Amino acid sequence: MSQVQETLLEQLHGLNPLFMAEYGVDTILTIEDGYGLRLHTRNRGKVVNIDIIYRLGPDLYDIKAYRVDGLKAECEQIADKTEIFFDQLHDVIRNVLKDG
Repeated sequence: MSQVQETLLEQLHGLNPLFMAEYGVDTILTIEDGYGLRLHTRNRGKVVNIDIIYRLGPDLYDIKAYRVDGLKAECEQIADKTEIFFDQLHDVIRNVLKDG
């Protein structure tokens, strides 16, 4: 895990220590470029993968979310949010899971 990924995880825990339980996070995966994390969630009977990607230049985050249908082996993009400040991450993730 890169320093950026560790910092992102610390920020998520710092803003909401119970975020994993609240969002139904089963697994946290690192994104290969070293600048993001994927939250694999189960929420209200749905599987949603949420990619949180740090953009170094503007010091902001992007979030992309996908609903996963394992039976059909399909992924449907349900959110694509850009230019998010770290203190807005939880609100955006909550909205993605609520709408997704």
